[in-house]
Amino acid sequence: MSDVPLQCGLLIAIFIVLVFLWRSNTVSPVAGANASAIVGTGPKLAIAVMMRKPTDVALWFEHHRSVGVRRFYVRLEDSPGVAAFLRTQSDVYFEEGVSDTENNYTNQITRQRDFVNKMLPKAREDGIDWVIHIDVDELLEGDVMKTLGEIPSNMLIGKLKNAEAVYAEEEPTCFSAKKFIRCDKGGPCTAYVNGKGCGRPVDGVTLGGAHDFVYHGKVDPVVTYQIPFDDLHVLHYDSCSLGTWLEKFAHMSKKAKMDDIVFPYYKKSIEVAVKAKEIYKENKMRQDIDAAWAYVRRD
Repeated sequence: MSDVPLQCGLLIAIFIVLVFLWRSNTVSPVAGANASAIVGTGPKLAIAVMMRKPTDVALWFEHHRSVGVRRFYVRLEDSPGVAAFLRTQSDVYFEEGVSDTENNYTNQITRQRDFVNKMLPKAREDGIDWVIHIDVDELLEGDVMKTLGEIPSNMLIGKLKNAEAVYAEEEPTCFSAKKFIRCDKGGPCTAYVNGKGCGRPVDGVTLGGAHDFVYHGKVDPVVTYQIPFDDLHVLHYDSCSLGTWLEKFAHMSKKAKMDDIVFPYYKKSIEVAVKAKEIYKENKMRQDIDAAWAYVRRD
């Protein structure tokens, strides 16, 4: 009896096992993922973020894990339902807080800055090489591990450029848009145009505002590395749905000082959101409840 069928069967079995092992150790690609992002190689990266009622947050985490981020430091505001999800995530450290009920537009940046600076010593203890500050409606795109890993050691801060999403009529998820405006090229971005930052968690490096890490309190070009757009950048999915847009600007409208708001788009959005909120309150938060048709849910 020939041994050829037996040998062929063994080779096929070995091939199947090898394919299975290869697939098991391959990072599932999401937009911007790269082979060098496999955990265990390159610098140890973390994201520090403040979020409130995020949209498609599980996809946000999935994407950034796929490009090599190993640790997340989260300040969670006004979102108890999301807190239940974060408790199940072993790579997430989070603190719960509340947003400002008086003037959220002006004070939001202060809360962001204070939280990130509070997390920098913790990141140092965790052995993190770079802390990236972005928002929960933003994705990193590019070879994150390679780009940050190749920044010279004397550069303590990285500066990322940004692009802003342009949406189709119906997007299946918050992060489905494919068309973007290059804000650094002078495109008509409706939100910010000055990028985001990352910093090494070392003495002297802090977050100076929403967009820049600083060294000893100043933006210092000597220790700041300008990251080329083609290597790594931020994709900004601002107000990725009508509901997300309305929630954002209705919340921002609380006692907002319009003279402090620099973006014309923000001012127009706040004005419309205020009117929409009035309609919602009139019809969905009504006070004229008659006992004849009122019902209170059982606890």
